[in-house]
Amino acid sequence: MDLPQILFGLPVRWRSGAQPTELGSTVVAGFHVRMLRWELHDLHFEDLQLAPAGHLISFDVADSKSVRSLFQRRGIFYHEAGTSRLTQLMKKLLQGDGVSAPKWHKCDRHWPVEADVAFEFVGQCYFNTRVVYLFRHPSSHLAIFTDDVGRQDAEEHYREEDGRLRTRE
Repeated sequence: MDLPQILFGLPVRWRSGAQPTELGSTVVAGFHVRMLRWELHDLHFEDLQLAPAGHLISFDVADSKSVRSLFQRRGIFYHEAGTSRLTQLMKKLLQGDGVSAPKWHKCDRHWPVEADVAFEFVGQCYFNTRVVYLFRHPSSHLAIFTDDVGRQDAEEHYREEDGRLRTRE
């Protein structure tokens, strides 16, 4: 397993023998995706004291040739070592069918870009309360974006709140 030496832009050292807990696994468009939980007491960020009761999430993504470890090294995307810093397109996208486009909420979403080339959407899956979107770059790098399953945007929140207030009247 490829454990990163830099997370969130900070150097990190892992405790010898550190192992994650698997939170689930599934297959997405031919990729076997595993969601993993790492305890913070297994790593040390240089010059930064962390509470011992926290965790990080990572993903292992396997195809017929290899297994790749995706961590949040910098920014909001989970990606593998060797990927240059990812930027993002913020677009308004409509609900997709889960094959040709992400089936995500009708509000701004994050789409990974590397070296000015957008990733392509591969597929999505669910782990408990998280929806996971898998992307592939033409160079074959992988990236994941996650979100809460029951997420509301501001419009929906206020519409729901307005509906509750009207039923009380």
